[in-house]
Amino acid sequence: MGGLNGMDTTSETRGGADVLIGAVKDLPEATEAFAQDAWDHPGKFLKSSGKTLGESAVIGVAMGVFVPSRGLAAGLAALTFTAPIVVGGIRRLGQAYRDGNESGADLNALSKSLAGDFVHGSWEFTLGSAGGAIGAGLGHRIATSETLFGGLSQGSQRLVLSGENASMIGLAKLPEVLKVSTVQGIASPEPVEAAAAKDSSATDATAKASDATAVKAAKPWFLGKDWTITNRFAQAAAGPREYTIRMGTLHGHSNYSDGMGTPSEIFAKAKADGMDFYAITDHNHLAARQGVKPSDPRAADQANVPILASMPSEYTSTMADAKAATEDGKFVAIVGVEMGTIGHVGGGGHSGPHDSGAEGSADDGASLKLLPSTAEGEVFHTAEHSSILGEGHTHALPDSFAHMDVPADLPAPTVIRRVFEPDGQVKEHQHTLPKEQAAQAYREQMFLKAQKAASLELHALAPAFKPQLSLQQQAIAEAAERDAGHYSGINHVNVFEYPQLIVADRAGDTGERAAGAIHYNDGDFNSLIKQIGNSPDTTGNLPVWQLNHPRYMADNSPNLPANLRGRDYGVKSFPNEAAWLAAMEPRVHQVEIITGEALNPEPITVMKPQDLGPVNMAGYIDKGLHVSPTYGRDDHYALPGGRPAGTGILADTLDKPSLLAGLRNRQTMATTSTELLQGYMTANDTFAMGSILDQNAVNDLNIKMHVKGQIDPKAKYVVSLWSDPSIGDGKLATMIQSKSLTGQDLLNSQSQVAFDQVHHTIGNKSAWYVEVQRTDPTTSNNDYMWTAPVWVEPLAGQSHSLLTRALVGAGSSYILGNSQ
Repeated sequence: MGGLNGMDTTSETRGGADVLIGAVKDLPEATEAFAQDAWDHPGKFLKSSGKTLGESAVIGVAMGVFVPSRGLAAGLAALTFTAPIVVGGIRRLGQAYRDGNESGADLNALSKSLAGDFVHGSWEFTLGSAGGAIGAGLGHRIATSETLFGGLSQGSQRLVLSGENASMIGLAKLPEVLKVSTVQGIASPEPVEAAAAKDSSATDATAKASDATAVKAAKPWFLGKDWTITNRFAQAAAGPREYTIRMGTLHGHSNYSDGMGTPSEIFAKAKADGMDFYAITDHNHLAARQGVKPSDPRAADQANVPILASMPSEYTSTMADAKAATEDGKFVAIVGVEMGTIGHVGGGGHSGPHDSGAEGSADDGASLKLLPSTAEGEVFHTAEHSSILGEGHTHALPDSFAHMDVPADLPAPTVIRRVFEPDGQVKEHQHTLPKEQAAQAYREQMFLKAQKAASLELHALAPAFKPQLSLQQQAIAEAAERDAGHYSGINHVNVFEYPQLIVADRAGDTGERAAGAIHYNDGDFNSLIKQIGNSPDTTGNLPVWQLNHPRYMADNSPNLPANLRGRDYGVKSFPNEAAWLAAMEPRVHQVEIITGEALNPEPITVMKPQDLGPVNMAGYIDKGLHVSPTYGRDDHYALPGGRPAGTGILADTLDKPSLLAGLRNRQTMATTSTELLQGYMTANDTFAMGSILDQNAVNDLNIKMHVKGQIDPKAKYVVSLWSDPSIGDGKLATMIQSKSLTGQDLLNSQSQVAFDQVHHTIGNKSAWYVEVQRTDPTTSNNDYMWTAPVWVEPLAGQSHSLLTRALVGAGSSYILGNSQ
C-alpha cells in the first residue's frame, strides 16, 4: 500500500505528526469517497442526514422557545453545546497522534481514517448548524405567537431574564477588585458616553440631559464596550426619579417668510405670554409668500423685508435675536427652519406653481365636495386635498387663476373631515366653507383641472375631463407634466438649531440661489441628508427634526394607487421606505398631532375636534420611527400664545441644551390646554416617557400616568393606555385599558393613575402611551393630552444570532450522535 511520499509505511514508524499532515493531504480523496458513498447508497445517506437535521432542529426549536436571545443564557447554551465538539475533536486528534507514534502503526491508514472522520464530521456539523438555525427561527415564531405555547415560552424566558439580571447586578456589587466604575444609565439607542465622544466640547450638563432615564448604575468591567449590554445593565439597576415639564410651542413664523412680526417681537410676546420656550421656524423656499394676498395684514408687514430663502443673514439675525431673548431659567428662544412645500396627498408631487408656502392641513383625511358650479356645469371632486381642509389654508395660484371671476351662483361647498376620535374610531364631521374659502376652493379646482389635463398620474383621483385651456393654462399644465415625477411638494419638517440656513430649490423658482446657504432640491431629503451628514446643531448634537402637520391616514389610504401612497416627508427620494427609515430615524424625534389653525388670525380659547390627530403618531410609530407628540401652533400672525394648546418637554433645567436633549430623547407631551391639562407617563416608576427599554432588562411594565395642571375636583377624567404590541405589522395602536375618575379622585391619589400590569412580547418591538381626556364641569368642553410612548425592544437583536443557532444545532447533533 502506498504511503506518504510514495513509500510503504506499513511497518515504518514516522510519528503522529505525519498522520496529521497526511490527513490534510488526504482530504480531497476523502471528500470524493464520501460523495461517492452517498451516491451509491442514497437511502442510507438521506436517512442519516435527515436524522441529524431533524434532531438539531428540535434542539434549535427548544432554544428559540425557552432561551431569550443574545443574553447570558444564550451564550451559555452555545458554550454548553459547543464544548463536546471541541473536546471530541481534540481527543480525536490526540488519539490519531498517539496511534501514529505506536510501533508498527499504519500511518497511511490512520491519515485516511482521520481525513474521513473530518469530512463526515464537517457534513454533520453543517447539517446540525442548518438544523439549529432553522429550528431556532421556528422557535422564535412560536415564542412570539399568541398561542398557549407562546404564553409558556414567554413565561420561561422571563424567568431566565430575571435570573440573568439578578446575576449581573450581583456581580456589580462585588468588591472593588472587579474594577467597578459608575456610569449614567442609558435608555436611548446610543449611550451617553458615545454621544459625548462625538463632541469633545459637550459639557457634563449636556451629557446628563441627553440621558433618557437619568439613572445611575455601576458598570462592571465584564460588560466591556457593548453598549447594548451596558444599557441593559443600567436599566435593570435603575431607580425612580421625578420630572419637570416645560411648556411652549415649536412651530411659528415671522415676516422673514410668510408670518407677521419680527423674530425679536415674537419672542418677546411668547415670553410675555408665560411660555417656557418658543421656536421660530420660517419657511426655506422662495415661494413662501405666494399665499399672502394684498389684503392680508401680513402683506404690509412683509413689505420691503427680503424673504428668508434669499437672505441667509436673516437666519443669522434670528439666531442672534433668540440668544438675546433667552434667559436661562425663565425663557428659551429656539430657531429652526421649516423645510419643503406642501402638495395634496396622492398628487404627482409637482413643485410647480400650485405649491405654497402657506401651511397645509394636519387633518387625517378629507374629501371636498363641490356642487356643479363651473361654466361647463361639471361636478368635480378631489380626494385628500390638503390646501382646503384647514380653515384659511390656501395654495398660491398664478395670477390667471388667483383673480379668476367666481360664478355668482357658486354654492357653499361642504368639507367632510375624517377625525380620529378618542374612542378609537374615525368619524366624519361635515361643515360648510365660508364664502371666501369657497371662492378660493373654486379657483383651486379650476387650476387643478388644468394640471390634471396634462398629468394623467392623477387620473384615478378625479373624473376624466377635457376643459378648454388658454395658452397660459396649457403652459402651466405642461410644466406640471414635466415635473410630475418629482417627489417634492409633499410635506414639511422642522429642523431645529442647525447653524446654517438650508434652502429648498423648486422648479419654477425665480431669483438667484442665496449664497452662504445649503441648497437641495425640494423634497429630496435623501440628497440633503447625504450633503449635511452628521453635522451638529448649535449644541454639538445631531439636529432634531419634527414631522409637521402629518397626514398618515390620507397618505397611506388604500384608495390611492399604490405608487402614490406614502409620499410624505420625502419618502420617494429614497430607494425604498427601509432606506428612508434608516436615514430619518436618527433625526426625526417628534410628530405634530394637534394643529393650531395656522392661518386663523384671531385668538381662540378652545381647540376643535378636527385639530386633533393622534393617529398620525400611531401611524409613524408603526412605520418604525421613534416619535413623540407635539402641538403645532404654526403661528403666522404674531400671536404665539393665541391658542390654549401647547407642547410639554421634560427638562430638569430650563436652558437650550436641556430642552433639545428632551426633544432628542422624545420626552414630550401634547395638550389642548396647557393650563388645565398637563402630565407625563412613567414605566415601573423608573423610566420616563420617551425611553427605549431593553426587553431583556424590563420584563413587565407597570405604567403610571402623572396628571398635572389645574385639577378641579368636579372635573371628569378618562385616562387610557394605548399599545402597539407588534410594531411594523401594519396594525396601529389600540386602547387596551381605560380608567374613569373625577378630579377629586386624582387629588386623593396624588394625581397619579396606575394601570394594571402589562406584558410585552419578548422578541417583538412594542410601544405604550397614554391619552387623557378632561371634561370641564362648567362648560362641558373636552380637553385632551397625549404622552410620548415608552418602547420595549430587543435592542441586542430580535432573535438568536446565526452563530449561536449554528453552534447549538451542531453541538446537539454531535451529542446525540455519540450517545447512540
